[in-house]
Amino acid sequence: MSYTLRQVQPLLTQPELELFQASRAGAVKDIALRRLASKIQRARALRDKYRDVYRRQTVQTRTGAPKTRKPLGGENTRTQTKSDIMEDVLKRFEAQHDKLLRQKDAAVSSTSAQRTSRAKPAPRKTASTPRQKARQARATQKAGEDAVQARSTEAKTSARTPVAKAPAKNAPAKKPTVKKSAVSVSALASGVKRLQNIVKAVRKAVTADAKTSSKKPVTKAKTGTPASDTALSSAPTDITPKAERVNPLKAKPVNKKIHASARSRTRATQARRDAH
Repeated sequence: MSYTLRQVQPLLTQPELELFQASRAGAVKDIALRRLASKIQRARALRDKYRDVYRRQTVQTRTGAPKTRKPLGGENTRTQTKSDIMEDVLKRFEAQHDKLLRQKDAAVSSTSAQRTSRAKPAPRKTASTPRQKARQARATQKAGEDAVQARSTEAKTSARTPVAKAPAKNAPAKKPTVKKSAVSVSALASGVKRLQNIVKAVRKAVTADAKTSSKKPVTKAKTGTPASDTALSSAPTDITPKAERVNPLKAKPVNKKIHASARSRTRATQARRDAH
C-alpha cells in the first residue's frame, strides 16, 4: 500500500518526513548511487525499529491489566502504520538502487565491447555466389596492381632525383656563371626561330601541292587500252559476282519465309511502340 503526504504528516517526525519525500517518484531519480545506499540503510533501520516497538506493544497489551487496555489499540496501530510507511520507502529506494546498478553495468559492458571491437579487426566477408567471388578476385587483383604501380613510380622518382652532395670543407666556392647562361638562352631563342621558319615553309609547300593536284583533271582508263585489258584479264571468270554476295543458306525458300516472318513481326512491334 502506498501512502500519501497527507496521511504520513501526522505520524512521522521531521527527519522521517524528509526521508519519505526523498523516496517519492520525482525526487528519487535525482539521488546519486552513493547517497541511495545511505538512505537505504536509514530506512531499513527505522523499519526494524518500528517493527520491534509494535511487537513489544502487542505483548504488553495482551498481558496487561484490563483497565489499561484500549478498545482499538491506538498506539499499536500508529506504530504498525509507521512500520508499513518505512517498508514502502525502503522498497522505493532499493528499486532505484537496482536500476542505477543495471545502468552502470550496461555502460561498462558497452564500453568494453567497443574497446574489443576496436582492437580486433572486422572479419572479412566471404563471397557466396560466383559473381561475388569474381568481383572479389577482380578487386584483389586491382589492389595488387595499384600497389605494384605505386612502388614502381616511387622507385623511378627516387632514381631520377639526384642526390645532393655535401660540399667539401676546404673546397673553394664556385663563382656564378652569368655570361654562359645568357649565351645559352640566346642560342635557344635563335634555334626556336629557325624551327618556326622551317614549319612555315613546309606548310606553304603542302598547300601549293594541294592546289596544283586539285586543278589537274582525273584521267580515266578507256576501254581497249593496255591498262583496261590487263584489269579484265586478271578478273576471275569461273565465279560470278552475284554468287559471291548471296548467302546459300538465306537463298533457300524456307529461310526466306523465316526471315520474312521475323521482319513482319519486327515491323508490327515497332508500329505498336510508335502508336503509344
